[in-house]
Amino acid sequence: SGTRAFSSGGIWGSFKGLIVGTPMSLCSACIVPISRALRGKGASIATTLAVVQGSATLNAPALIMVALIFTPLLGGSRILLSILAGLLIGPLVAWVVGERQSGPEGLTVDPIEGKPDSWKDVLVTGGIEWIRASLGYLLRLGPVMVLAGFISGLAIQWVSPEVVETYLGNNLKGIALAATLGILINVPLLFEVPLVVLLLLLGMGAAPAATLLFTAAAGGPITFWGLTRSI
Repeated sequence: SGTRAFSSGGIWGSFKGLIVGTPMSLCSACIVPISRALRGKGASIATTLAVVQGSATLNAPALIMVALIFTPLLGGSRILLSILAGLLIGPLVAWVVGERQSGPEGLTVDPIEGKPDSWKDVLVTGGIEWIRASLGYLLRLGPVMVLAGFISGLAIQWVSPEVVETYLGNNLKGIALAATLGILINVPLLFEVPLVVLLLLLGMGAAPAATLLFTAAAGGPITFWGLTRSI
């Protein structure tokens, strides 16, 4: 069944998640409801997290933009980090939390009774559930996103070449700060690219640029909050 198809753990489960998530091309916040739905239907942790990583970091528009704008070293490091993260983060988290990797035996699948639903029934029911879930997420996350926009606008007032060169240079401090900033923000799809371009023009080093280029897309507070409720 479709539920069992996503119950695989390990690298194989991550690979399935990347196959599913990559074509969706949603940011790390927008993909959370879909990944949570898969998790609720029996998908493994590895598959669930790989769906998020695939959609947010390995989607075709992002890869094309990264390849066209950045140097081969910077763009290549972004793509390599995305692939490694998509394949390894899920199994690592599953190992840490102790998820069983014994396959579908532990899943509970409701038996199918009677005739399968028609396409009309599926589309109507699915559409209603989609609208209900979308409105719920809008009410919960909308105010947070508006507040985040104001905070971002306020923070940009302190960005200057001197500040960027001091704190985001090619050193361990710059990499650590870039990683921290990346996981503290949720950005729309592809927004990490112009953000990194701007900071590079202001004097950011290549190492923190590669770090921020990945972490800003890979996840943020909304991503972590949504996944915490299902993992």
